[in-house]
Amino acid sequence: ILDMTEEKLRPSLCGRSPALTNVHNDNSRHGVSNTAIEGTSQDMTAEDAAVLRRQIMKLNRRLQLVEGENKKRPKREMVMYSITVAFWLFTSWLWFRR
Repeated sequence: ILDMTEEKLRPSLCGRSPALTNVHNDNSRHGVSNTAIEGTSQDMTAEDAAVLRRQIMKLNRRLQLVEGENKKRPKREMVMYSITVAFWLFTSWLWFRR
């Protein structure tokens, strides 16, 4: 029983989803086997794993871009703040000079 709970908690790295692994374990525990379903589910999980890897890579790239923008944001805000303060000081100086 400990092996089954550890397998349910452990992430699957071989491309098989935990839900399908649990179904397979339940079927083998009860003496039921269906090779056609197992073969299809393994093929589908391999394809799903490839799709998920691609999606993770895309999300990783997007996350890196967002992190890069967040690093640049304080510099941009400081420049915009400085420009705004300089503008208001210049306009107030012109207004007082009249």
